[in-house]
Amino acid sequence: MRTSFKRRISAMRSSGERGMALVMVLTVTAVLTLMTVAGASYSLNQLKQVGKDQNWNAAMAAAQAGVDDYVSRLNRDSLYWMHGTATAYSGTSFFDGTSGNTAFTGWAAIPNGTTARGYFRYEINNALYNQRGVIKIRASGKVGNSVRTVEAQLRRGSFIDFLYFTDLETQDPAQYSPAASLKCDQYYYAGRSSSCTQIQFASADIIDGPAHSNDAMLMCVGTGATGMPAGTYGPWFKGKVTTNAPVVTGTSRWRRSTSCDTNTSHNPLFAVSAPTGPIKLDMPPTNSALKSETDPASTSPNPSGCLYTGPTKITLRADGLLDIVSPLTKTPHPVSGCATGSGVALPPNGVLYVRNAPSTADTYGTAGPTACPTANGVGYPITNDYSAVYNCKSGDAFVSGTLDGRLTIAAENNIVVVDDTRYAYRVDTSRAQDDILGLIATNDVQVYHPVSKSGTSTYTNLASSPTQDVLIDAAILSVQHSFRVQNYQYGAQLGYLNVFGAIAQKYRGIVGQSGTSGFLKNYQYDQRLQWDSPPKFLNPVQSAFSPTQWSELSPVYTS
Repeated sequence: MRTSFKRRISAMRSSGERGMALVMVLTVTAVLTLMTVAGASYSLNQLKQVGKDQNWNAAMAAAQAGVDDYVSRLNRDSLYWMHGTATAYSGTSFFDGTSGNTAFTGWAAIPNGTTARGYFRYEINNALYNQRGVIKIRASGKVGNSVRTVEAQLRRGSFIDFLYFTDLETQDPAQYSPAASLKCDQYYYAGRSSSCTQIQFASADIIDGPAHSNDAMLMCVGTGATGMPAGTYGPWFKGKVTTNAPVVTGTSRWRRSTSCDTNTSHNPLFAVSAPTGPIKLDMPPTNSALKSETDPASTSPNPSGCLYTGPTKITLRADGLLDIVSPLTKTPHPVSGCATGSGVALPPNGVLYVRNAPSTADTYGTAGPTACPTANGVGYPITNDYSAVYNCKSGDAFVSGTLDGRLTIAAENNIVVVDDTRYAYRVDTSRAQDDILGLIATNDVQVYHPVSKSGTSTYTNLASSPTQDVLIDAAILSVQHSFRVQNYQYGAQLGYLNVFGAIAQKYRGIVGQSGTSGFLKNYQYDQRLQWDSPPKFLNPVQSAFSPTQWSELSPVYTS
């Protein structure tokens, strides 16, 4: 009895344990099944998300492809900026048709073998092109259901991409005899004669922005300017430096002056990089394109600029007006919106051109006197000015003052900066930073510096000359000659020539002489010139368009 009972109890326990084990197995199996299903579902969702992420990233690449497509077309056809279609984005743009480009009106496939996975389309705003040389593009890219939109601002490569640009690092051949000029009007690396004037960057020079030369720069390496890091040597280049020069010594694309520090382990302070290249930008032959912006008879429709004749004095005013003295310009001015006298408005398109007097009087001006008197009619030269020669019929612009607005002053002959030339917002920092000035001369852009002479070799700065630390806010271009200081080799040292903007010149202009006369350089780049420019500012020959600003916008299209 007792044994039988024990067996029953044991059997019951064994049966219960088997039941419990079965429940546990079933439970574990269910949990594993749920985990497997959840894992598979998660993996599928992850794959979908990865696909969405890939499409999202690819849509940005498609939008970029749209910008690249338009830039490519623009660089193949200089008139392509006129093609497009009107949208809310295009604003006041002008279009002459789509030229068969489907991306202006719908989605265009990105070529990818026999199939297209991505698409792009774009809209153009060229409303600022005629005045500032700027085109805006809004490009959208689509891959799958993902759409992304970007906006880029396009502009041709320009001289004002650099604070400092020079074609040839030698004195203007016009300063030599005809025979010598034949040897000097060429690049150093192309065999320029060693007898040509060697112009160098002084050790205390500060170039606060990007710089470029088509020639090989010559450096006077030595004690630098105040503020340079300890243990460094000048000149001090704070921006990127590029050149078209090959390697001229060792591994360098720049030259060392043998008249300065002879320690060859001392180098200029290149804050970004030593000169790299080769890169070449060619000067336009003249600034006549700007003249056509001021003569209604030369272009259609009316270009809305102002044309002046002979020596013209232009005083910029902080109230947004100009004072203009121009004796050979017809009065009243034959073009509406242009005038001489006090309180003249800025030209409608922002361009003021000073031409040489015509051989006979015409609609815009007189031929001037048969023979020029000592003075040019606008106050130059001043009494006792030893060396200055100003022709009474030349298209010379004499500029000074404070500018409130956007203006390009161009001259068929020279531009002379007779005193500080400032932006109103830099004088009064509460103003909007929207002032911008271009100075473009066919010949020289000169800094006024009259001197008197006594005896055989004594020269004195005249009292009416800018005395110390001249200030010039402008983008400066000398098409055929130089940016230079008058009489740089005479008189006492004048401190720093402070330029805020950009300087471009055919030949290297001299502004001082070894710290004993003239000026040292303090040039600072106006960063706005990376994306903006003075009205109608000239570009290098055959320069290409490229983006200067870039941003992503909310998608314009949903599909």
